[in-house]
Amino acid sequence: MKKTIVSLKGIEIKNYQPKTNTASLRIIYNRDNDQEAMYKDIVLNNAEELTKNIIQDLKNRSKIELSETDDPLGSIFIIHFYDEDKIEEKLFNFLAKLCEKTRNLKHITNHNEYMKVYDEIKVQRASF
Repeated sequence: MKKTIVSLKGIEIKNYQPKTNTASLRIIYNRDNDQEAMYKDIVLNNAEELTKNIIQDLKNRSKIELSETDDPLGSIFIIHFYDEDKIEEKLFNFLAKLCEKTRNLKHITNHNEYMKVYDEIKVQRASF
C-alpha cells in the first residue's frame, strides 16, 4: 500500500484577460515533500466550482503509476490532502475575492480606478 501526501503551498495569477474574464493560475504544491507547479486556465465566475476543480486536479495529478505485482495490497494507494478543510476554505476565500474584483471591474468608469483594480488582479497571490 502506497501513501501520497499532497499539500497546497501557493497560488498566483499569471495572466488575466478582462475581456473574456479568464486567468491563468500557477498552483504550487508539494507531493511527498517534492515541490511541483501546475498551470490552469480558468474563467472567473464561480469560486465554489473553481475551488472543487483545483483540489480535484491536484488529487488527480498526484496519482502514481502502479507496477504489476502479485501482492494485492501493492496495487492500493492513498492520497492524503494535508489539512484539506482549511486549505479549501482559504482557496475559496481567495477565489471569491478575485471573482468579486473581476465583477466590479466591469462597472468602473474612471480610468485611474480601473487600472488600479486591474493591476491588483494581475498580481494577486496567496500562500497556504
